[in-house]
Amino acid sequence: MDLINHAVDKDWKHCSPSYCLYGPHGTGKTSLFRALMFKLGKEFTYAYLTASTLQNKFHGESEKRLQAFFDDARKNTPCIVFIDEVDSIMRTRDQKSGGSGLTGLKTTMLENLCGIKGGNKGVILVSATNFPWQLEPAFIRRSQMIYVGLPDSVEERVSIMRLYLEADNNLSKSDWKQLGKVTKVKNM
Repeated sequence: MDLINHAVDKDWKHCSPSYCLYGPHGTGKTSLFRALMFKLGKEFTYAYLTASTLQNKFHGESEKRLQAFFDDARKNTPCIVFIDEVDSIMRTRDQKSGGSGLTGLKTTMLENLCGIKGGNKGVILVSATNFPWQLEPAFIRRSQMIYVGLPDSVEERVSIMRLYLEADNNLSKSDWKQLGKVTKVKNM
């Protein structure tokens, strides 16, 4: 909810331009972005980006696509850009990870996050990853990291199940509580 509160604040243009949601698989990071879109409504433009939409076999084309993407976002402010599975683009630059072809893409991303290529006024970046330890440290420094974990309490799990199960079921209050107890999953 802090992310939404920052974005809807009347002085939202001065908040951190980058948020990175991280946590185990299936915790609802992408759903949080959808909730943000719903909360903010039509006042904002939304853009969704994945590594597959950027990557191109020709040298320099991926960087051009990313730059054009951010340029379009700046033209359509206020804009919230969502990058799903950001670790596929912003993986650490160590020798083990390979992918030297992504160096230019990382540089372009970092330049846009810093506002070097046109400023960030009116553009908020929200990204998601399951593997924050694989992210480039320079990207982490420029992002506010927000942990999205699995629900801890029985009540939290029951409230999620009630959203997805039909209202006309025959479960009693004690049945719901038992379901909440048996669905506890350990965080990874």
